[in-house]
Amino acid sequence: MRRLPKSDLILTYLRTHLGDWISQMRLAEIADNYQDAPRALRQLRADGWPLENDRKGHWRLRPEPRGLPRGDGRSIPARLRMQVLQRDGGRCQLCGIGAGEPNLDGRPARLEVHHKQPRHHGGPTEAENLQTLCNVCNHDLGDMVATS
Repeated sequence: MRRLPKSDLILTYLRTHLGDWISQMRLAEIADNYQDAPRALRQLRADGWPLENDRKGHWRLRPEPRGLPRGDGRSIPARLRMQVLQRDGGRCQLCGIGAGEPNLDGRPARLEVHHKQPRHHGGPTEAENLQTLCNVCNHDLGDMVATS
């Protein structure tokens, strides 16, 4: 018997509990593996499902129509991504850390390219609207409009 993909198991559960906040731990139990739950949730978001995260470890499926898929989840073309990383000197534009340098938690920093004005707020995927952020600053900034 063939098993359903983890994202299908999580989506089915979220649809059954539409609008309810569900802990990521519970979703991990459904996925049979804690590491698979965040990946499955990212994939569902990329597929256009209106998922919301309270940034405290809880997720919910909002009761609204499914949006358009985001393609493969990499909305910024590789060439443009490299152009922005080079323009910004390979450093986070908020905290100044470089790739591989230790963060406060001791883990090496990863650099990401972030939309200053999010795409769903009308922000274009152009160099002028992109900036380099470390993974910590990008996570902290989240979906807010950047001021720099």
